[in-house]
Amino acid sequence: FDVTYPSLRAPDGRLQLAFRTTLPPRAIPSTLILDKSGRVAARILGPGSERTFTQLVEQVRGEV
Repeated sequence: FDVTYPSLRAPDGRLQLAFRTTLPPRAIPSTLILDKSGRVAARILGPGSERTFTQLVEQVRGEV
């Protein structure tokens, strides 16, 4: 889809299992936004809008 950010996909469910302690399986699709240190800075459970994604990324980018 020509996205400019990392997007993980594993149809066999391996990625969902890797996040099983922090992400409810029924929360798919989910988006995790990581900060500069690789920590989860924001999480969207279920579908999100472009506006929501943009606002969260800009907010995380502005954090020092």
